[in-house]
Amino acid sequence: MHCPGLAPARGARSSRARARASRRIGALAIIAVVAGAAPIAAQAPPAAPAPAAAQPPAPFYTPGTMQYPAAMRPWSDKMAIGVQLISMPAAIAQDGATIHWPLFVYEYTLGLPAHFTLATSFSTEIITNHIEAMPRWQFALAPRLHGDLGLGVAYWFGQMTINRFDNHIHGWFAYPYVGVGYDWGKLALTFQARGNWVLSLHTVSGSLTADYSQNWFSGSSYRLILEQPIWKHTTFGFALQGSYLKFYYPQWPLFPTFDHYFWIPEAQLYFTL
Repeated sequence: MHCPGLAPARGARSSRARARASRRIGALAIIAVVAGAAPIAAQAPPAAPAPAAAQPPAPFYTPGTMQYPAAMRPWSDKMAIGVQLISMPAAIAQDGATIHWPLFVYEYTLGLPAHFTLATSFSTEIITNHIEAMPRWQFALAPRLHGDLGLGVAYWFGQMTINRFDNHIHGWFAYPYVGVGYDWGKLALTFQARGNWVLSLHTVSGSLTADYSQNWFSGSSYRLILEQPIWKHTTFGFALQGSYLKFYYPQWPLFPTFDHYFWIPEAQLYFTL
């Protein structure tokens, strides 16, 4: 028996069935594409890291400097020889503006760990001899601006036996010290300041002796040093120094007992070896 109302219903059901089949096929196709792409993504090489920022080159320092406060490699060393020209105070010697007392100087510096150095020196003018040792600690204020602090101890002695003079003297000094310097790479400029404490003095003049064992402050010295390399690690140094002292050991025959401060100008020349 034919029922006309059933034909459209069967047609609608078949259309829905075809639609569901199409959706299943589309979902399976998407899953297949994703599954195939996953191994490819896993095998792709990682992206290269961004290049690091370029580091500025290390500053080049003037080679062979002796007074510029740069840290040294532990147990490395350097040495210098030079001469000091001292002008005597005009109040002591009438020709003080023209008479100079040269001292010959040998310096030796040894690098120590933890930015320490040991600076030693020996100076002589035959009738006066001075031996000093000063530990120093270096620090950096900027890449080319460095400073150092130190405390030196020195023993000195002198003798003058000319004509009827028979004088001998010896004693101990202490030198608190601070320095700061700037290095341009081919030239270094350093400023140094140091105090002068007389720890003891012992004098003999003929049969007379005198002892000054009480510590007393003798004054201070200020020095400006220019260092310029001239050949490989050989450096020429030139310094101007002004000292405001009651007692300066190279001139002990002139005024060992004056209780008065004097300005003493001085020039220094040396070469590192």
